[in-house]
Amino acid sequence: MKIEEVQQQIMQLMVLIAQNKKSEASTAIEKIEESINDGLDFAKTDEEVVHWGKFLKIVEELKLKLA
Repeated sequence: MKIEEVQQQIMQLMVLIAQNKKSEASTAIEKIEESINDGLDFAKTDEEVVHWGKFLKIVEELKLKLA
């Protein structure tokens, strides 16, 4: 999955959390984390690794809002 696609998914996740749709948000988080981990596994440059790492941090922080 491309960095831009995951970025879109994270933005949609933020909307789900804002709308307090917790079950949909939890499902979205699982899918996004899988995509990020795949991205990290296949990253070709340090820059890509940094992007995926930032996304992972954002998703972790969003996860805390659901707890």
